[in-house]
Amino acid sequence: MTETLHCYCRVSSRIQSDEGTSIETQHEVGKLKATSLGMKVKFWNEGAASSDHEEIEKRPVLSSLVTAIADGTVKHLWVHEASRLARTDNVASMVRYQCSKHRVIYYVKDNVFDFNNPMDTLTRQIMDAFSQFENAIRKERSRLGKLQKVRQGYWHGGEPPYGYKLKKHSGGNKLEIEPTEAKWVKQIFNWYVKEQSTFFIQKQLLSNGVMARRGGTFSQGSIQQIFRNTHHIGHYIYTDGVSEESVEVKCPRIIDDDTWDKVQRGKKEVMKRKGQFNRAVQFNLLREFMWCGHCGTGIGAKIQPQQRKLFYYCAKKERNWESNYRNSVNGSNDSDGSTNKADALIRVDDERWKRGRHCDMVRSLNIPSTDEVVWNTVKEVVINSNVLKEKMKSEMLSDKDKHDDEIKQKLRNITTTTNRAVKDIEKIESALSKIQADRVLEKISSEEFDKIKLNLENEITKQRSILEDYRTTHTEILNRKNWIDWVSKFKETYEQVDQLKDEDRKQYLKGVVERIDVHYDSETNEHTLKIRFQFPIVDDEYKVIDNKGKRREYEIVEGGNVKEVTESLNHKSSGKKKAVTSASLATKSVTVE
Repeated sequence: MTETLHCYCRVSSRIQSDEGTSIETQHEVGKLKATSLGMKVKFWNEGAASSDHEEIEKRPVLSSLVTAIADGTVKHLWVHEASRLARTDNVASMVRYQCSKHRVIYYVKDNVFDFNNPMDTLTRQIMDAFSQFENAIRKERSRLGKLQKVRQGYWHGGEPPYGYKLKKHSGGNKLEIEPTEAKWVKQIFNWYVKEQSTFFIQKQLLSNGVMARRGGTFSQGSIQQIFRNTHHIGHYIYTDGVSEESVEVKCPRIIDDDTWDKVQRGKKEVMKRKGQFNRAVQFNLLREFMWCGHCGTGIGAKIQPQQRKLFYYCAKKERNWESNYRNSVNGSNDSDGSTNKADALIRVDDERWKRGRHCDMVRSLNIPSTDEVVWNTVKEVVINSNVLKEKMKSEMLSDKDKHDDEIKQKLRNITTTTNRAVKDIEKIESALSKIQADRVLEKISSEEFDKIKLNLENEITKQRSILEDYRTTHTEILNRKNWIDWVSKFKETYEQVDQLKDEDRKQYLKGVVERIDVHYDSETNEHTLKIRFQFPIVDDEYKVIDNKGKRREYEIVEGGNVKEVTESLNHKSSGKKKAVTSASLATKSVTVE
């Protein structure tokens, strides 16, 4: 009976597999070997798979081959190179053990190994060890070479982010703006800055026939990823998987810093409130300013006029219920080990409705009453603030266009200095990569390496600190710009604001209010609103220093940032609707910080 030579074939990359050259070569050599031995041939073709996998389950053909060896089906095994079969000691040892146990003759090109012969076994082990060592050195050189390329601004591999394409250079590929995609990236950011939702953006892209990179429509997750890609503002971070070293790489810019910062601030507010059941559909004045003072959860708003439901409330119990619901219906075990879906829903439902279990904010706030209390309080503080009047006077006497030009120039200067700092960091990181390569190749001693590395790392830390200062300054300049824009809009009406429309009222509040923390006292059945202002304008003072000269000399003494208002604002959904008047909303107590 003619024996069979079992030939295991594998290539290291899908490109090689698609081209067929490496597989075909292995087939040809395997056939020649079988003919010379007078055997039939059977090929076990793994295709493109890495031999670095420690789990043999990730290489199904090799796994089947080992099973066939254990069954006694395979008596002669051939591979073109030992590395085709295994480069890790775990896999190589297992194959050697099975071959030895079942008396399999192992062929590597023209070499023959009988694992029942101790000398052949030792020789094979030594050759496997050298193969693993060479592979490790090759991988390390490849990693350092890739890191060096990244420091020089070359793309690290894979598909470029949306808005970019790859352009070939002598040293590799670099990112370049793809004009059509970049146009839609800008439009996506502009829509979001105008407070449009990702759902709205998704619909607009679909109606305009804009397809995602891989075909099909944009998902909301894909849109969120565009907002996360710092490539669009001219840089990105590459982190080496082995050393965990991070490198900041420059690339062409698509989005300006102002637009980027506005989008990130908007996303941050959305993420704080992520998970609420009652997303804002109808207009409400205060929801995005208000936070529960007991648990820190964003305040929700329920607006159902037909049912006389108009109230703000702490949404923590809903968010906890949603999380617990998902865990339960997905089969998460309770302490009793139960995973029954119906029982889980009953347990979650009990958890949802027990008053006070999740938060001490057990009473909701009537929206019209709360809006009026906050609006009147903020308006009174703003009108009576000497600090704000002085700031307004200064801005109104200045030339807005001149300020705009100055701010634009400062932003340009910050961008220039930031880019320069990024380049300096890139140069230092490039030098660090070079000495790491020199150390691996033993061109420098361990002592020299440690000394140079320490100096370079200290310089990187220094430059990154400078870079962070630049970015902080950039944020401060943008805040200044927002304040100038607010003054420009409300300088004529900031003391007569009751006639403002709802959206303008919200913009008015955004210019002066930072946040509102809400507390509930179950003993008095009252809510306390802690209104935190962006400026120290609560009960500030105007002090006259000298009133004798032609010009009065004075100073402005800053006040506090927080004003507390305690009031009974509980929502009642039944009974006749009670008219809200200024008299009925007179505050019982006011505290200033």
